[in-house]
This record gives sequence, structure tokens and C-alpha cells, in this order.
Amino acid sequence: MAGSEELVEFETDVLAEVMLACAAPGLSDATISSEAVHIEQVLGLARPTRCGR
Repeated sequence: MAGSEELVEFETDVLAEVMLACAAPGLSDATISSEAVHIEQVLGLARPTRCGR
């Protein structure tokens, strides 16, 4: 199982790659920002929670 630091690095890499993929075809900053928000939400859903702690 990956440690919390490795997970943060993975999330950062995923977000950076999505931003580069969006910027390459010339999408607007607003579109890229919107995509970043959605990716962060999805990554947040994948994080383990500490139920009641």
C-alpha cells in the first residue's frame, strides 16, 4: 500500500498531466480550471476516509 506522501505525489502528477493535455490543443484557461476542479473532486472521492475519527 502506498504511503500518504506517495499518494499526494500521484495526485499531483495526474493533475499536471491533465492540465498539459488540456493546454496542448489550446483550451481556454477557464476550461482547464474547470477540468482541474473535476479531477480534484474525483481524486477526493478515492481518498481513504477515517470513519468517525
